[in-house]
Amino acid sequence: MKNLVTWLICILAFFLPFHGAISVFLPDFFQFWKEGILMVVFCILVFVEGKRVVEEIRNLPLSKEEVFCILFLLWGVVLTLLSEDKETAFVAFRYLGLGFFVYLICLRLFRSFSAEWQKETFQKFSVVFVCSCVCSVLFGVWAKFFGGFDVLKDYYSMTVSSWVPGQMIPIYHEAGEFIRMQGGSSGPIVFSHLLLGGLFIKLKIRDKSSVGILDLVIWGILLFGIFQSFSRAAVLALVVGGIVWLYLMGCFDRLKSGVVGGLIVFLLVSGTFSLVNLEMRTNLFLRGGTSAHFSRPVEALKVGLEHPFLGDLGKFGPAARVKNLRENNDDRAMIAENVFIDYFVQMGIVGLVLALCFFVAVFRSLKKEFWPFLGGFLVVANLATIFDMTPIAITFFIILAFAQLQYKNKKNHLIDNCGRP
Repeated sequence: MKNLVTWLICILAFFLPFHGAISVFLPDFFQFWKEGILMVVFCILVFVEGKRVVEEIRNLPLSKEEVFCILFLLWGVVLTLLSEDKETAFVAFRYLGLGFFVYLICLRLFRSFSAEWQKETFQKFSVVFVCSCVCSVLFGVWAKFFGGFDVLKDYYSMTVSSWVPGQMIPIYHEAGEFIRMQGGSSGPIVFSHLLLGGLFIKLKIRDKSSVGILDLVIWGILLFGIFQSFSRAAVLALVVGGIVWLYLMGCFDRLKSGVVGGLIVFLLVSGTFSLVNLEMRTNLFLRGGTSAHFSRPVEALKVGLEHPFLGDLGKFGPAARVKNLRENNDDRAMIAENVFIDYFVQMGIVGLVLALCFFVAVFRSLKKEFWPFLGGFLVVANLATIFDMTPIAITFFIILAFAQLQYKNKKNHLIDNCGRP
């Protein structure tokens, strides 16, 4: 059973950076491959420790994170049942709640196995995910610079800007005169955020102090992909997370360290290149639409204040776009451009409070070494509705589940009996 779970987690790690390519090249049925694997994991959870979970729920020995997670999911079910358009509400809740569902089943299942299994499986997940991210970047390099677009044009949609779930993925995303790299993902935003996760765990899983040639190559590829995505949120998250990481590493006292020195060189080179190169400078700093990251959250907040308790589940984001495309042949719909405002506008103040309580409880329980990951998350969470992108949500919450078990702050005993043999 443990080996099967390890294989399933590694399969997720390998294919998440290529979920867009899977949707394009394989039959429509395969677009639900993620949900299929997650349901198998859920069934294993029920089989392995279903009885004990029921007993724990009766006696309420669950951790704070699990309680807030369960309440968030239950509130989403209530809002879905109360909605007049249950189909659209269900689609919206699927995007907003999938990460919480992933976290809950992974945490409950992983803690049933030994600490050795948890460490080994997280190591395998990390290696496979980083390798897949690298392959996704190389796929994007081939598509953009070596004629791949011409080869793929019969498979991808020629529609440039649409990202409606279920609609054919565009062959490329334009920003002015330039093309934003998307690799094997469904768009540059998902692509860049997954690379951020890959870069973090590449640094996290290191067990040696020196830097090898392979480390430098992988860092370079991931950083190149992030910059080529022209995602300003991802670049800002990279800078914030990088500064926090360098601070925790004591870089001011250890500038001669191989790890710190190597990363500083890459950051300096990448930063200089982004300022000097016309394409980078135009896309990262001068591209139109920057104000949308500030105006859209304000507009969404105003709408949310009209129904502050129950919210308007399904009126924003990808669910609304799917509905508009189906009914009006027009996929335009409002997006909040902010994760927390998105919770508020679609799930009301109750949904927002439960989500905030969950994240605060999780983040307080983790060691400082996860601060770069959390710092980067806070940046992109306030500049993009990232949990509308299911591969990001799945990846993020799986990492959180492993972190809760392997890297929790011992001063905060929020998880009981984890890592039992």
